Amino acid sequence: TEIYTLSLHDALPIWWQRRLIGPAGLLVFVPLAGFGASPALALALVLLVLSGLGSAWGAGLDGLMIDTAPADLRGRALALSSAGLMFIQGLGFGFWGLVGQYVPVTVVIPAAAAAGVLVVLLLRPRPARPRRRSRLVPPAP
Repeated sequence: TEIYTLSLHDALPIWWQRRLIGPAGLLVFVPLAGFGASPALALALVLLVLSGLGSAWGAGLDGLMIDTAPADLRGRALALSSAGLMFIQGLGFGFWGLVGQYVPVTVVIPAAAAAGVLVVLLLRPRPARPRRRSRLVPPAP
């Protein structure tokens, strides 16, 4: 899936990469809900491949970081973003692994998927809203 993501980064226009952040982020988690049905190995592999294809969200998010960060801080911003993502993923793996010690895996994986969907829906990029002029500031001449 990493090769797919890299080719997606080169093949799609930047505006498409930005539009795919939310849907691709959802694609990471939605297939994992299928593990609630305790799928056979072949179906489990298909679900995992579909989930992996969702990692294409990273191309769009990196582009947003590059566009947003000042030129002299872009490297630091990308490094911090990557480190933060790895840290949060590690916390998630640890948490859901701990839960998996006490709860059946057919419950844990779909629960983790639902939590992931919620986070994507809450944190997905949204178009900037135009700012309204404050009534306290007079209009420019």
